[in-house]
Amino acid sequence: MEEIYEETGEYIELKNEYAYVLIRKVRTKSGERLEIFSPNFNLKKFLDPLELESVLTIDHEEFYKLIDKLYNSKNK
Repeated sequence: MEEIYEETGEYIELKNEYAYVLIRKVRTKSGERLEIFSPNFNLKKFLDPLELESVLTIDHEEFYKLIDKLYNSKNK
């Protein structure tokens, strides 16, 4: 299902030699969200404040597992 939202500003670009993402704050019917878009994978997520705060509990080892899963699925 497509999320219905109102843009509140321009994208901010974050990139390096490995990744490229665009982020911005948006408003949905359920409140404010952070939109994260990956042009490389054509993936988009909308994270609410609770979801963003929970990211702080994830250690780097768990992030590496997610990164490995993402890039292994891209190469299949």
